Amino acid sequence: MSHIGHAPLWYTRPTVDRPITLVTIGGDGDNARRNIGPGVRPVLAGLRSGRAMSPGSWEIAADVKPMNSKQYVESLGDEQGGAASRLNAQYVTLDPNALDGSYQELGSLCTRRDENQIVVWLSTAPEHYWDALSGIHAHFPDDTIVIIEKPPAKDLTRARRLVSHARRLFGNRFLLLDHYWGKPGVIELMVKLSGPFFGATLQSVTEMHVITDEKRLVTGRHRYFDGVGLFGDVFPSHLLNVASAIACERSDDATELPAARALFLKSLPVPTLEEVARNSRRGQYEGFRQEEGADPRSEADTVFALRLTLPSDHPRLPDVPCIFSAGKGMQENRGVVRLRLADGQWVEHDLQKRVRGTLRTHGLLLLAAAAHRMEYFVSPDEALRAMELNDAVQHAWRSGCVPLEPYVPGRMISSDFVPRRV
Repeated sequence: MSHIGHAPLWYTRPTVDRPITLVTIGGDGDNARRNIGPGVRPVLAGLRSGRAMSPGSWEIAADVKPMNSKQYVESLGDEQGGAASRLNAQYVTLDPNALDGSYQELGSLCTRRDENQIVVWLSTAPEHYWDALSGIHAHFPDDTIVIIEKPPAKDLTRARRLVSHARRLFGNRFLLLDHYWGKPGVIELMVKLSGPFFGATLQSVTEMHVITDEKRLVTGRHRYFDGVGLFGDVFPSHLLNVASAIACERSDDATELPAARALFLKSLPVPTLEEVARNSRRGQYEGFRQEEGADPRSEADTVFALRLTLPSDHPRLPDVPCIFSAGKGMQENRGVVRLRLADGQWVEHDLQKRVRGTLRTHGLLLLAAAAHRMEYFVSPDEALRAMELNDAVQHAWRSGCVPLEPYVPGRMISSDFVPRRV
């Protein structure tokens, strides 16, 4: 639900003029249950009751687990189940052996409210994106908006293929999402960056550090983490996106932001194997391989730190090292940007702060998608450059140049892993 109270002046909610039908593919998954559903239901309920527009917004969930709509609603628990019930939430079981028929059923269901703007949120593993996009294009209305969360694939080659396929099918109605763009702390940071004071402060920055730490372990997500590690999960999304928001050239026109962010990412050098060996560390918490569902020989990282240094001709941060670190099983939950100034002082901004009067992250981003507010989403150029940087580091790590260091959960922060400058 939203935080109670009036929103600050810097926080704006995108406005839409049609009810929304939200279809969540992977609706029974952890991300949908823990983040998407609780975030979007208050927004859909507000729209449906006419406080923001005409009534009629609707929730549809789809996944491979067999159940009916009543069972789905009951499985959400009292609070979320009640919210879903008020939206007359529907559940469709996806048949893995007849996916085209499942998407035909979903598309037909959506046409019952043909006045609605349909938004499909893909909350499933990247290997399922291609078939989902093809099924949505074949059976859903032509103005359907499709959201894909986090990196579009596990590597650059697959990402290029998927982005090309999605753009051919949906054009600018295909949106790449990083949920950090909906966090009030990140929105506040972007507003500050447009002001003259912060612009002047940036000129004296000598080091930038973007951090995202969680106390939580990987438990229950081993299949995903064995494929990409924590680095592949957060570096080409949260960490790079926050850095690009800070360091890109500013404009009064918000529609120019994605191109400006992409330009910054292109200015970050693709590291060589030797540079990765010198400027990165990675680790895995003790007990990871013994957890249920884990590969007993897994090389997946659960903590890392990487330093990339901007070139001397960068217009805003010449020769400034950008440090990225993240960890699971850390001492505390922490998402911050730290900027070191020329006088040695540090300026810190909390990316995960709670702000009264704001929507939950995924609710705001649903409105942004329906309103075509592209500054809230990652452009294909940004995503592909991020994957290029990701691939260079992952390739170097696979060569064995950076050992996987063990650590005890709950006894460190990812900043402890930052390699010393040689």
